[in-house]
Amino acid sequence: MRAKILKLLTQISVIAFWLGIWEIIAILYDNNNIIPTVESTFLALFESIWDTNFIKTVLFSLLRVLLGFLLGTLLSASLAVAASKIDFIKTIVAPIMTVAKSTPVVAIIMILWLVVGGRNVPVVIAMLMVMPIIWQNLIDGYGAIDKNLSEICSVYNFSFMKRFRLLILPTLMRFLLPGLVTASGLAFKSGIAAEIISLTKSSIGKEIADAKTLYERPRMFAWVIIVILLSLVLELIIKNLVRRIERKWHLS
Repeated sequence: MRAKILKLLTQISVIAFWLGIWEIIAILYDNNNIIPTVESTFLALFESIWDTNFIKTVLFSLLRVLLGFLLGTLLSASLAVAASKIDFIKTIVAPIMTVAKSTPVVAIIMILWLVVGGRNVPVVIAMLMVMPIIWQNLIDGYGAIDKNLSEICSVYNFSFMKRFRLLILPTLMRFLLPGLVTASGLAFKSGIAAEIISLTKSSIGKEIADAKTLYERPRMFAWVIIVILLSLVLELIIKNLVRRIERKWHLS
């Protein structure tokens, strides 16, 4: 209990320290149009939270990111399974995943804006950011399957489902679960970036873009704080789910 209290006090002290640095910088600039003060930012934060459209805005952004995340996970997992059976699929898909992973996010957003329209960009960009991570982790997982255990399964004539349940799935999960944590954070950040650039209606990104256009720096910083908090909450939820799965499958 004492250790937890000490840890909490340390975290509060660190947050207070950086808020102090922020306030000092804002005072030195002495211009609320460049860097707002902590007080004005948190006032704008509470005003944004109490706005009648706040829940709708946050919910729509989260749904877009979640949809892109799920689509990206399912599609890349399907391709990875197919590639494990057919080398030709791996040869064809691998360069696409490399391009998606290497191309700057902003460039992909701009191209997608022209192709699929601003409304659909956040979903598609979240999907594309997730796919290379899940694909590579599952490809590595298939490569890590113990060949000796696989031969034993063949010797004892294990059915495909039994072999999958006892050997393949546990191995793949060790690679997939960490990838899900990384992919979820990237999907959220890239999805919000896509909303900012494409000015998606009823979105966090559009709120940030509008605040920038109207030179409402406190409101812009407030929405950035909301993005950070949501990102931390989502990451915490995903990590807790991953830990539960690891304990259930005895993967840790």
